[in-house]
Amino acid sequence: MRSRCIDAAGCRVNQASSKLGNGPTAREPRIHRGPGRFVAGVLLALAPWAPLPAAPTPAPLFSDHAVLQRGKPAPVWGTAKPGEPITVRYGAAVASTLTDAEGRWRVVLPPLPPTPSSDLVIEGETKLLIRDVAAGDVWLLSGQSNMEWPLGKTVGADSKAGAALRPWLRQLKMPHRVSSQPETDFDARWTPCTPSTAPAFSALGFEFVQALYRDGSIPVGLLNLSYGGTIIEAWIGPEGLAHARSGAAVHERWAEVLRQYPTAEAAWRRDVAAWQSQREVSAPVAGGRTHAAPRPPVGPGHVTQISGLFHGMIAPVQPAALAGVLWYQGESNVGRPDEYADLLTALITDWRRGFHAPSLPFFVVQLPNYRDRVHAWWQVRQAQDRVAATLPGVHLAVAIDLGDARDKHPRDKSELGRRLALLARRHVFAEAVDAEPPRVQSAHREGQGVVLTFPASTSALQLRAATRDGVSFELAGPDGHFQRADVRLEGPAVIVSSPAVRDPVSLRYLCHNDPEPRLYTGEGLPIAPFALAVSAGDSTR
Repeated sequence: MRSRCIDAAGCRVNQASSKLGNGPTAREPRIHRGPGRFVAGVLLALAPWAPLPAAPTPAPLFSDHAVLQRGKPAPVWGTAKPGEPITVRYGAAVASTLTDAEGRWRVVLPPLPPTPSSDLVIEGETKLLIRDVAAGDVWLLSGQSNMEWPLGKTVGADSKAGAALRPWLRQLKMPHRVSSQPETDFDARWTPCTPSTAPAFSALGFEFVQALYRDGSIPVGLLNLSYGGTIIEAWIGPEGLAHARSGAAVHERWAEVLRQYPTAEAAWRRDVAAWQSQREVSAPVAGGRTHAAPRPPVGPGHVTQISGLFHGMIAPVQPAALAGVLWYQGESNVGRPDEYADLLTALITDWRRGFHAPSLPFFVVQLPNYRDRVHAWWQVRQAQDRVAATLPGVHLAVAIDLGDARDKHPRDKSELGRRLALLARRHVFAEAVDAEPPRVQSAHREGQGVVLTFPASTSALQLRAATRDGVSFELAGPDGHFQRADVRLEGPAVIVSSPAVRDPVSLRYLCHNDPEPRLYTGEGLPIAPFALAVSAGDSTR
């Protein structure tokens, strides 16, 4: 952080210069020559170069190029001496407080107008100037690798990065960190978006901003708190897990890990010693190629430690003011899909509590298609959909048609960024746009077919032709065995039927890991996967 410290009298203090004679110019002190006063005079002469009171220390979130959330009360916090008066200024906004007994302070600035750049001034016994601070929209990005995936590894990365001179867009990329206790400090700073820095930006965050903010009139900050290969339990704080129905099972699994850890660690150390010995013998013969080192066992400090990522990566930025949260995670929880809806609800509730924002918008990316022959990705999608349907302020970005059946990391994030931007336009900025596909209201029998009912406001639906042998619609009779079904549009009606199911009682759509989406809105948004019972209707027609 490049900042300038100013002492309480208004004299500039160059903190980088500590050698005698390099201090700031000051009024020459008078040296008394009388007996017994010479030493005191010398000490007074040296006073301009004596250590000055330390400047208040803000949390690392508040560094040069930071973005403060506009339009909402904006907390700013840090440390100083116990009992020290602290005043924070940003433009015309001012807030003051006293540090507590441990030297902690926090003020809340009144809602700020959009501001491209100004100084954030923090004054205690000395002043600290934090340069080029903007007021705009701050979006928290979190989850695992598909959220962390950098722009430099996506389709068209070179051209996008080359044109990315957007100083009004900044990213703070939090280092990966697991902790057993809530952290307050971290080693990261805000980075403005330029052709050289853009490749390290979250690709999805970049595409989201590209679709949502066109002219740069509103500064944007991306808090990139993502970590590839992580489970949702690690992102939830202890209080959130304590209130989750699945919390007991989560704690029991972790307790078993800790119980087995000493034995596993001892075995790992033996394996590492054997690996090192083998490498010393075989490397010269094999041209330097050896087996990879044994992986350490799961245990304390491991990325799967419950609440470990919450403590290490989320706690340090709470309670910052935010525009909303983009969450893209679930791939690492496909082995336990029955817990996911409960844990996602716990995470959202827990984060809203920590950010002091009970209605903080959450935009959840539903897992895309992927050909996993072991785990049920489609059941995690169902869990994500249930949370979005039941928890206020949570909205789903449907991505069922945006995956790569052979790669967990789709390389083109542009369309998903557009869909997330539509959600923000509708649910944050209150624009009258179709942001998400309609939900099926009911399914009823008509003859041997099933008619799907959508809300009356639904625009004309589109049925796309099948392009591969993927499963779309399915029907099941009383025996519960689902069979592939045909689908057709008759005006606004969607009719599903199967010659193999004469008495349909259940219908489902895209309930497979790698299905084939076919039903879309007129705006090109895919209807989300669903499953529902079929009502009797009229079976005589």
